[in-house]
Amino acid sequence: MMGLLLFVFGFGLKGDGVDLKEFAPLLFSGLIAYYFFNDNMNSGVGAISKYRFLLNKVNFNLLLLPFVQIGMSLFFHFIFLGIMIVFLLALGVYPTLYWLQAIIYLVLATLFLAGITLILSSLEPFFPDLKKIIPLCSRVFFWGTPIFWNVERLPERFRFVVDYNPLYYFVRGYRDSFINNVSILEYWPTMMGFFIVSIILLSAGVAIHRKARPYFAEVI
Repeated sequence: MMGLLLFVFGFGLKGDGVDLKEFAPLLFSGLIAYYFFNDNMNSGVGAISKYRFLLNKVNFNLLLLPFVQIGMSLFFHFIFLGIMIVFLLALGVYPTLYWLQAIIYLVLATLFLAGITLILSSLEPFFPDLKKIIPLCSRVFFWGTPIFWNVERLPERFRFVVDYNPLYYFVRGYRDSFINNVSILEYWPTMMGFFIVSIILLSAGVAIHRKARPYFAEVI
């Protein structure tokens, strides 16, 4: 996927080509951030329905199922991070202390996705079409996030597309950490807002799950 996008948007649509050393890290960091979001939303929405055989297990807490999906996504995400780090080193981009703040961005993204996944997986047994809608939403996030296009070229009247896009905060955070060497404190109000929204979503997800739990066996 990275090679295809690199060829199409780096060379195919730009006759003069691009600086691979500059464009490739931006593309790679954006893609692995997107895939983390995409994998969690697409697999997490059906977490409870997928393991319907556990509904009758009295001692099993179904609340854990969405978090199991997140754990699996994190495992593969760490593999992609390792590949990206090797890729950056090969291009001559060397580690700095800013790389450590990527952990904070990952924690924030995980909290946010935990809330979203918990809400979606609790509602999906009642609205099965969510499993078809979420992949479409993921595509919208992909094209609506500056993964391979420059946000500075976006007209001011359309900036809300990225300003209110949670995926863009994660993508920009990875790029600031690994490539641009920008401190996370530069955007501390956004960080606090992202954290607060994540906690609200997580609390709402727990509440929705507990309300819906007694009816899962009837609708699945």
